[in-house]
Amino acid sequence: MRGIAALLGVLGVLAFAAAPPASAQPRSAPPSDFSRYRLDPQSDVIYPEAVASASPGVTDPSAVLAQDGHAARIARTPLDDPVLLLDFGRDVSGVVEVGFTDASGSGVALMPAERLKYMVPAPYFPGTGDVLGDAAGSDDAPDRAPTARPKPGGPSTYATPGVLGAQRWLAIRLTEPGSVSIDYVRLRYTPYRPGPRGYKGWFLSSDDQLNRIWFASAYTEQMIHRLDPEMLLDGAKRDRLVWIGDLTVSGPVEMLTTARAAAFRNSLALIASKQKPDGYLPANGDPRGQFSRFEDLTFASYVALWTVALDQYYRYTADAAFVRRMLPAMRRSLDWLAKRVDPSDGLFRTSPAEANNWHPPDQPSGKVADTNTNYYAALRGAAELERGVGDASRGAALTKQSARLRKSFNAEFWDDAAGMYRLSDSDGHFPGDANVDAIVTGLAGPSRARRALAGMRKRLWTRLGSATIDVADDPSMTRYISPFVVGLELLARGQTGDVPGAVDLTRRSFGYFLSADPASTMWEKLDVNGEPATYNPDGVGNDVFPAQGIFQRGFSSLAQGWSTLPIEFLTGYVLGVRLTAPGYARFAFAPTPAPRMRWARGVVPTPRGGIAAWWRSSRRGFVASLRAPRGLRASVRLPLHGARVLRVDGRVAWRRHGGDVAGGPRVRPAGRRLRVTGLATGRRHVLAEVRR
Repeated sequence: MRGIAALLGVLGVLAFAAAPPASAQPRSAPPSDFSRYRLDPQSDVIYPEAVASASPGVTDPSAVLAQDGHAARIARTPLDDPVLLLDFGRDVSGVVEVGFTDASGSGVALMPAERLKYMVPAPYFPGTGDVLGDAAGSDDAPDRAPTARPKPGGPSTYATPGVLGAQRWLAIRLTEPGSVSIDYVRLRYTPYRPGPRGYKGWFLSSDDQLNRIWFASAYTEQMIHRLDPEMLLDGAKRDRLVWIGDLTVSGPVEMLTTARAAAFRNSLALIASKQKPDGYLPANGDPRGQFSRFEDLTFASYVALWTVALDQYYRYTADAAFVRRMLPAMRRSLDWLAKRVDPSDGLFRTSPAEANNWHPPDQPSGKVADTNTNYYAALRGAAELERGVGDASRGAALTKQSARLRKSFNAEFWDDAAGMYRLSDSDGHFPGDANVDAIVTGLAGPSRARRALAGMRKRLWTRLGSATIDVADDPSMTRYISPFVVGLELLARGQTGDVPGAVDLTRRSFGYFLSADPASTMWEKLDVNGEPATYNPDGVGNDVFPAQGIFQRGFSSLAQGWSTLPIEFLTGYVLGVRLTAPGYARFAFAPTPAPRMRWARGVVPTPRGGIAAWWRSSRRGFVASLRAPRGLRASVRLPLHGARVLRVDGRVAWRRHGGDVAGGPRVRPAGRRLRVTGLATGRRHVLAEVRR
């Protein structure tokens, strides 16, 4: 095995083809127009796409779909309570504006819902839309379902006093008898809107469903990307806060799509600005810097995840200056964590008072497997940051500590008979989070990783994805489907070479979201029956109206940042481009066609510009192209597929039974891959594989 290929500012085309000469092989690039998959609005002002329904008592309802002076009229009597229901066609976020041409003085209730099924029905109007009250963030409307009071006898306008975070549906009715005439209803979109040029990264393939999943995930990311200041929220509807756990997904996804590093950076800095004197980092923060209603809850695991997110930021941006500013906060947070480590084995112990985590209201305590995966990732990430921009001796100590934790972790939590990791030192059930996190963080070696994924498929998979745990009555883990954990499983399967299994899982969970109202964004959580999961300890929804709140299905966010990991999977393992060193100074190009996929194409943003890649696959051959900015070094590994001969630029460079040909690039089989190194830079290369 020899050194990796350096592709510096080159366009390399790597083609596996059958016997005809290289000049006859297909070299055309796949399509690159992704406009039909984009869900981001074309304008900051969005009008409803349609009138979904209008009760008797609503006259000319379609007039509200445009601002043209022509008005719809709603008239309420003591016996009739008409409702106008509007459909924006997708989940949207922003300030709702209404133009009135006349009114009698009655209140006009605006009732939003992400999923129509959970709009509060009559007779409980004025109702609350799909959830009671406001979100935790300070920029949202103080009432999820505000009431306008248009002045009687003439025209007036109304705008909600804050952002209505997410809704596809908007119902309008009068709160008492009277009448109102409405010229228009519209939404002024407030999240980041990239436009076609704002997609610094993108993915396309011959698989329509996977394309739609990638772009719906990107749109979900945009919905939680607030402006002024730019930050990444947890969900569009709620909580509208920066949460560390969500940031470990939304940060990397931001860098793979619109690549606005300021949103990631500002989110990290917000949490650091709220660090307590003892080193504790709050799990969340209000983007305006105000005190969050959840800020005093203690999440031990999220202290570790802040360092994980900081390391992710460094890996995607190579921004040493910002990381150097954050090192004091990181070191203090690691000191806080270290005080909770069992000195006998190096494992982290969670006290009941600090047991909040990513899956409330469950609060597992003691030596919890997933919390230890978070701590391990923090130690490894901190070691990388210290080596890169801080103190190398600190980095060495952290590496030594992580190695000890890894050994103890496998001894404590691995159940060899089941082939999976247990939930904790006192709970022998098998959760999804600890198993996938053990794989993606490197705690599990290759053998354990394969066995754990097989165990998850056997014990956890449902028709809609993998459940959080193998039983329905564990007090430490409610059973439902978490797209957060499912997304991590995609990465774990990609990392272990199970791209077909990951694609199957992608279709089950994320494909379902595109078939279920609001059919445009990725949900926070899903019960095994296909409805939004609740925060009830038993996962059951209390959907009896008019009671609303945390136990209602309408409370769950249907546009959640931590549910966007299909982007990282499809870009990194199907297209095949993923970083291996900060700033993509080194990266891998290892495409893996999904079952029945003929081609894929995309761009991956880097600090030096985009990496452009594509490939085509058929029974006759495999063609791939790579263009990387100067200064970036690629490790190229292509599917082997029984190659007998490899031609480079029309000349034989390798034979299965003869090895390299003198004067050409170095080619070596490596497992199921063909590794090509030594390609000349600054030119286009064509490689043709003869398979028979």
